[in-house]
Amino acid sequence: MASSDMGLMNAVIAASRAASDAARWSDMLTALCRRFDATAACLHTPRSATPDRALFVDHGLPTHTVPDYVEYWSPRDPWMAGALQKDICVRTGECGIGRELCDWDTLYTLDYFHEFAAPTGVKGLLAMIVDDGSRPAAAPFTVIGLYRRPGLEEFSHQDKRVFESVHAPLQLALHAHWALGRGRDAASYDTLYGQRSAVSSIEIEKLSCTYDGVAESLQYRWRTNNGVDYGYIYAPGRGWCRCSRTRAGAELAQMSMAL
Repeated sequence: MASSDMGLMNAVIAASRAASDAARWSDMLTALCRRFDATAACLHTPRSATPDRALFVDHGLPTHTVPDYVEYWSPRDPWMAGALQKDICVRTGECGIGRELCDWDTLYTLDYFHEFAAPTGVKGLLAMIVDDGSRPAAAPFTVIGLYRRPGLEEFSHQDKRVFESVHAPLQLALHAHWALGRGRDAASYDTLYGQRSAVSSIEIEKLSCTYDGVAESLQYRWRTNNGVDYGYIYAPGRGWCRCSRTRAGAELAQMSMAL
């Protein structure tokens, strides 16, 4: 991630807030659309078997999109089928461009495009598997997609590489979202740094710091109310640097010296 990429930073900040306020998912999608010149976006759980484990948030899509996709078009989605057939964009953190999953010549021949995608304003696609659902207790299978309407360029491989760079904080926010959704009982859930067991009440903060000699770095902290903290750092020119904390005190004291 470039040091001046505030578009991505805004999306990550919105995602961190969405862990405790689901309305912020829409803010995250709006920020990503602005960063990647997308005309619409969607975060969804296409294979959720139970309503209480379903998530479908969109930005810039017509109101009929969600019910139409869920009720009819989901099993006919050529991009999902192409991902499975070509083994692209099927595992946690993997991204795919629409034309990699289904080339446009083929897309033009499908009812999916003419009856659903094009009328909805969707042709270009940049997709990422936020979580592949391999650990259902943490999160169900979850996909995020950015779209461009017909007539615009497809997303580039550079877009794909940049999009991949925000996977870790998005997955972290998703896991915290479902952990909080279980109520305030003690719960175990996955993070970037292994499994955590905590009461599902989370406070999020952003700190400016110097990290390993890099000024103007940013530290994001997730603080649970049983004293277990964890977080990550963004250092300009170096991207995301993982930073694990288990109890308030030790590592924070080390970092505070650089604030």
